[in-house]
Amino acid sequence: MIGDFRYATEAFDLGLTVQKDPMNRECVADSTAFSRTEPDEEDLMRVVRRLEERGWHLRDDVDADGATFLDAGGWWAITGIGPLPGQVSDHASPAAGALALSASSTCTRPPGASPRR
Repeated sequence: MIGDFRYATEAFDLGLTVQKDPMNRECVADSTAFSRTEPDEEDLMRVVRRLEERGWHLRDDVDADGATFLDAGGWWAITGIGPLPGQVSDHASPAAGALALSASSTCTRPPGASPRR
C-alpha cells in the first residue's frame, strides 16, 4: 500500500514521508507528500487518478477543501491538501504545502504479535 502512495504522489517534488505508527500496527499507514508550491485541486485529482490506477475506488466526490475518501482491498484511505503553517514553511523546509494520505484496515492481531503459521 505504501507503494501505491509513492506512485500516486510522484509529482510532489519534495517526496513522500511515511510516519511510523506509534503502536506498530500493520493496519495503519500515515504519510505526507511535500511540495514547494501549495497543492491545488488538480494535484489532488492527479493523486486520486493514480490511486485508481492501482485499484483504489473513490467513495464520494473529490473535496479539495476538505477530505477525500477511497478504499481498496479492505483498506480505507483519507487524503487532503493544504498549505503548511507559516512557521513551518518559513523555517523548517522549502515546502509550502502538502498532501496528507492515511489508510487503515481491520487490525487482525495486536501490535508486535507474530503472525501465525
